[in-house]
Amino acid sequence: PRGGGPAPSSGGRAQGLGAGRGRGRQFAPLGAGSAAGARRGLWGCRVPGPAGPCPPAMPGFDYKFLEKPKRRLLCPLCGKPMREPVQVSTCGHRFCDTCLQEFLSEGVFKCPEDQLPLDYAKIYPDPELEVQVLGLPIRCIHSEEGCRWSGPLRHLQGHLNTCSFNVVPCPNRCPTKLSRRDLPAHLQHDCPKRRLKCEFCGCDFSGEAFESHEGVCPQESVYCENKCGARMMRRLLAQHATSECPKRTQPCTYCTKEFVFDTIQVRPFLSGDHGAGSGESGY
Repeated sequence: PRGGGPAPSSGGRAQGLGAGRGRGRQFAPLGAGSAAGARRGLWGCRVPGPAGPCPPAMPGFDYKFLEKPKRRLLCPLCGKPMREPVQVSTCGHRFCDTCLQEFLSEGVFKCPEDQLPLDYAKIYPDPELEVQVLGLPIRCIHSEEGCRWSGPLRHLQGHLNTCSFNVVPCPNRCPTKLSRRDLPAHLQHDCPKRRLKCEFCGCDFSGEAFESHEGVCPQESVYCENKCGARMMRRLLAQHATSECPKRTQPCTYCTKEFVFDTIQVRPFLSGDHGAGSGESGY
């Protein structure tokens, strides 16, 4: 209803703000000046105060409008285009739902505009005004970052669901939040919870575990550390180094010195000079 239209009676309980939006919520009128009335908004939700916080109020829309909004669309309390506007039907003044809740939570039960006594039973949603506000053309909230989208306010959330500049959480549930356009690189290279498969053993790892696995995979093909030229899987390296590598060191049978294996074979019976100059590695 608008103007001084009749307000339906509900046996001491009036329809709450937003009932016209199908919420079906109700609230009991709070007595002016009562302690409960001073702490509660129109939904009966506790507003921030000594007794504890409730969900933060959301005043009017603060976006980059392509045209200056008309004055009748602005909330008298926050000065912005009204979010979920409600109307005081006794005087016709309109406010953001949450702005009026916050105003009344201070224990003042008068219309903020004309100071006339305010009757909870005569505060209703204004869907027609809401349609006009949601039709206002705006720029994307990321326009300064490069997004060129513009459109009706009501389409903003749909745009943000695909906007390349919108910040989103990592789908792998790592702590990182980043713009949607940077997400592919993050998932491929940086995310500690990304899934990676080792190309050598075929095992699947998280990003964190894969970093530890790299360089130690037993199936990876590596060269002998003695530089003999042989190449094999890492798991065979230890056996090769101790019993197969021609460049491995081996102690002399007759003394405590060690020699490179392929040089000690040249003159096996020269225990005196061990084939001097041919690969001695001992002392």
